[in-house]
Amino acid sequence: MAAARAREPEPAARRGPPAVWLLAAAVLLALLALDLWAGRALRLSVLDLPLERLVQATGWGPLALAMDLTNRSGGWPQALLGIAVTLCLLVWRWSAGLRLALAALASLWDTLLKIAVQRPRPSANLVHVSQTSAGFSFPSGHAVFFTWLAVMLVVGRGRSARALIWSAAVAVLLLAAMGRVWAGAHWPTDVVGGILLALGWCCLVQALPLPAFLLRIRTG
Repeated sequence: MAAARAREPEPAARRGPPAVWLLAAAVLLALLALDLWAGRALRLSVLDLPLERLVQATGWGPLALAMDLTNRSGGWPQALLGIAVTLCLLVWRWSAGLRLALAALASLWDTLLKIAVQRPRPSANLVHVSQTSAGFSFPSGHAVFFTWLAVMLVVGRGRSARALIWSAAVAVLLLAAMGRVWAGAHWPTDVVGGILLALGWCCLVQALPLPAFLLRIRTG
């Protein structure tokens, strides 16, 4: 049964019309540009600072433990989780695993965008910083990672499985995104930017056909 699934050719109908994915990608990347503009052009006191202070002033109760856990997942833990999930999906359904591997490149775009934008992280003079992170702030790598992983695990699943996976994935994504603001590691627009970047890239990955030679590796 597993072998039959692995050899199953990529179902184009399950992916949906490429034009729809391309349009969605264009809209999301335009929103990313708008979010970047808002984060850089507007004063911190207009948007990011009041939102950050609101999140940090909220009593999150047991959710704070979950946010702390997602905050500590950066670096190697995220890389190992991404590799493990991709390998499992490659065994279960080759084409879906290939698309997940391509979606993971969103984390590369995250790094390149950080270098290009060079936005400083929140300062302890302005907000409470409970976790000091190296590097630049925009976009949030945690938000990028959990978004592409969630989206690519949901796309193409059956209706019942999709609802279950989507609910769990969105819950983890929201905790991870909120946790970065709560810890003072990112501004809110950094987190929104990370989500938009990953969503836009995943839409592009879904829109483009996989090279035939890659599909033949498993189906040939």
